[in-house]
Amino acid sequence: MRPPPLICQRIAPATTIGTAVPIYSSPQLTLPHIQIRVLLEKTANMELEARAGENVKKELQLAHKEAQSLVVARQELTAQIEQATQELEKAHTNIKKLPNILSELDSLR
Repeated sequence: MRPPPLICQRIAPATTIGTAVPIYSSPQLTLPHIQIRVLLEKTANMELEARAGENVKKELQLAHKEAQSLVVARQELTAQIEQATQELEKAHTNIKKLPNILSELDSLR
């Protein structure tokens, strides 16, 4: 059984733009028509929720990629810090040797 054209005209725009049409807006509505309307509204809401879920999934994927790139950047920075620390220790060791080298140089003169 198909709802009267008047109902179809009211339901179709409401489901496409998300506006609610009062369920009891016409005396011509029967229980099956009301049930169809309720099901159409539920379907539209479920579709909106599904789209929202897809958006959240995409955002999570982007956040995961960003987190992975941050992990890589952190590893690179850690390696650079280790290298700089080693160079600093070497320079500190050379500075400690400097008085001995200077005294040896003076003794050679």
